[in-house]
Amino acid sequence: SGELVASHLGIDRKTVNRRLAVEGETFSSIVNGVRIELARRYIGTESRSFTQTAQLLGFSGLPTFSRWFKGEFGVSPKGWRAKT
Repeated sequence: SGELVASHLGIDRKTVNRRLAVEGETFSSIVNGVRIELARRYIGTESRSFTQTAQLLGFSGLPTFSRWFKGEFGVSPKGWRAKT
């Protein structure tokens, strides 16, 4: 969470948000960008199940991850894996 990151950095959450805003970013946009990169990597390998991938990316469950994935990539995780 943003609160946890701020605490780890020893600063207030509002300070984190202000500093990110200067760079044209938000905490959510950074998290989403990291999720996109990791999803590409994790879905590309068949050694991880979609449920494991959802958990690793911090989603509450497979349905939530699948909706997010389709929204980001325009195809289901299964469809993406089939293409690679």
